[in-house]
Amino acid sequence: MESMPVSPTFLRIRVIAFSLIAFLSFLWAILYTLDMYWLFDTMGAPERILISLMLLNSSATCIILLVLITREFRPWLDVARVLLLFATHICSAVGYTIWFPTYSCPGTEPASMCRMFNVYILAINWLDIVLLIIYAWGLTTLMVIRRRAAKQAHLDIPEEKFEIDAPDAVEIGRGSLIHTIRDSPARTSQTPSTSSSFYPAPQTASPYQSRHNSTQSSRTQTSRTHSRTLTMSPIVEEPRVPEPAVGKPDLSPRSSARLSKARQSFM
Repeated sequence: MESMPVSPTFLRIRVIAFSLIAFLSFLWAILYTLDMYWLFDTMGAPERILISLMLLNSSATCIILLVLITREFRPWLDVARVLLLFATHICSAVGYTIWFPTYSCPGTEPASMCRMFNVYILAINWLDIVLLIIYAWGLTTLMVIRRRAAKQAHLDIPEEKFEIDAPDAVEIGRGSLIHTIRDSPARTSQTPSTSSSFYPAPQTASPYQSRHNSTQSSRTQTSRTHSRTLTMSPIVEEPRVPEPAVGKPDLSPRSSARLSKARQSFM
């Protein structure tokens, strides 16, 4: 539940509420200080102790709430700190309410100021408690909503898996089964079984027929290649160079007589 996101609206309301309570606590601390400064001589020991405790409580409330604003929001820590502040404020408010009727201001000149301070202190004690109760109610509502959302999400997980993931698993199973059947050695063999009645038994050719068929196929392939070459490549005729004319040598009568004698002697 801690990891679930929190609404930004609630975080803004939380910052505003803490800032308001801290500001009011700061004002109450100033009021308690002025009360003790102006009416210190007319107060008894119990009144001084009670006002001092309320001053300390307001100062601690202001500091704690400002620290909570700067820290990361955690519901259970907020609940614990708010309960601590609520307990201290309720104790001081109840104690001051019980003591208020029995306190009598002196009959001197600052009597009206004394009564005014007492009424203000009584009102501000309960005002802080009301603000803390409102924030605690909002925090409790948020935690309940988050817990219900977490339970609903936990219940919806199996249904989503059954509706969405199950068909994918079936398709994956079918695909792997078909792939296994297609890739099995019995299916991928090129030679059909001779015992099957569907495929006829293959005929075995004699060696002479095999040699004749191979020779004929090679010739056919050669003729196809030759015809394709003749078809695709154009015929370019090379220019013919005329051969030089070789004439018979002109022989003189003496040379011809010598050649004839040599031939006769050789014969």
